[in-house]
Amino acid sequence: MISKAQIYGEVKQHLDEVTKKLALFLKKILPTLFDDWWTQAVVNVLSFEQQNRLEQRGIRTLEGLDSAGLLRVLDKNWNPISNKLNLPHESRHFVKEMRTIRNNWAHPPVSGFSDDDIYRDLDTMQRFAVVIGADDSLIQAIKSTKNAIHFLSGKGTKMTQPTPIKQNSPAKAQPEISQEKYSGYWNKIISTFSNANIELHTLPQNSREPLWFFVYVDGNYVYVDKAKEHKPSSSLSKPRPLNYNEFEKMYPIYLRRKAGHSVSAEATAASQNQVYWYAIMDYCDLQPLSTGEKNELN
Repeated sequence: MISKAQIYGEVKQHLDEVTKKLALFLKKILPTLFDDWWTQAVVNVLSFEQQNRLEQRGIRTLEGLDSAGLLRVLDKNWNPISNKLNLPHESRHFVKEMRTIRNNWAHPPVSGFSDDDIYRDLDTMQRFAVVIGADDSLIQAIKSTKNAIHFLSGKGTKMTQPTPIKQNSPAKAQPEISQEKYSGYWNKIISTFSNANIELHTLPQNSREPLWFFVYVDGNYVYVDKAKEHKPSSSLSKPRPLNYNEFEKMYPIYLRRKAGHSVSAEATAASQNQVYWYAIMDYCDLQPLSTGEKNELN
């Protein structure tokens, strides 16, 4: 069986390969967008420290940049690149998360990473690799490591299937929902909270008192924080980001909860933010289902 140390090695190798692919991706697209692409799209968007490093080391090619530099170049030039290639809106989210992943693995905690964290990082890496047109061999290699980490953790298929619920009748399978629908609903959430200061309250299904919380959007992230106007407020100590990956996990669970199923165990395994997700999705009225999806829920 593969060891945790081997998993770490594979993750770092995947990061290196994704970085190389990103350099090729930028090398191909940037010259089509800028006359003096090196100055306009690379040098001018790097941080002061990165510009100094460029000058000191005489770097004149994208291959000379590290992953942090390449991801910054992609992020700062995202609008013209995405417009040129007609990339889906949620792709920007993967770019943002890749910058966080790069930083985390460049400076790992002494305690290491949890299996769930490694899996999520690999999942984002796989999606990002698709965005930049990575070879299928790299994408399959990342998938293989994803499978290895969740089997190593002894969680079976927990990461790709809901945790079984102990009840008298068998648990219903999650409905198959198209990527187009996920993307559309995520865009609706971003749009809803982008231009308004909105406070919502949780939607407990028992006698607990609902708690209010504040929702706002920054870039491609939805944030929740303590309520400013209503009481009682949630006890969040700092703003908490909610991302697209969590949304994909929580939306089917939300639908099953609305249909009357017991989903507490599934929701807890999927996200620590489930109570906020329920309220946000209810407020945005993310309920339309196809006949096939309704049949799978019932």
